[in-house]
Amino acid sequence: TFPNVVIRSALVEVSPENGFIYLQTDKPIYKVEDTVRFRVLRLDRHLRPLSEHVLLRISNHQKIKVEEAVLVTGPPMHIAEHRFNFPLIAKPGTWTADVLYGPKVNKCDLKT
Repeated sequence: TFPNVVIRSALVEVSPENGFIYLQTDKPIYKVEDTVRFRVLRLDRHLRPLSEHVLLRISNHQKIKVEEAVLVTGPPMHIAEHRFNFPLIAKPGTWTADVLYGPKVNKCDLKT
């Protein structure tokens, strides 16, 4: 629930066999003092929501991993949410967010 915000997102096909991951942010461009709000939805190949663990990995413009979080896409809406604050010394550039899933993610014990 991001009031008064235009949301841009993309549905990325993972594989016809494994389904889809939908990763959404609350806006397309951020300033260092902004908080990034992520939402993740995992769907099977029939577009039904899945309840499982996913790993959100955030990397800076130098491709250095700065944060990882294990999220659960479960009932009632099957949407996992996460907030990320840029470090105070963050440099401008294109940062990336990757979402991973599968049996190894379910066994992760990560601290963020």
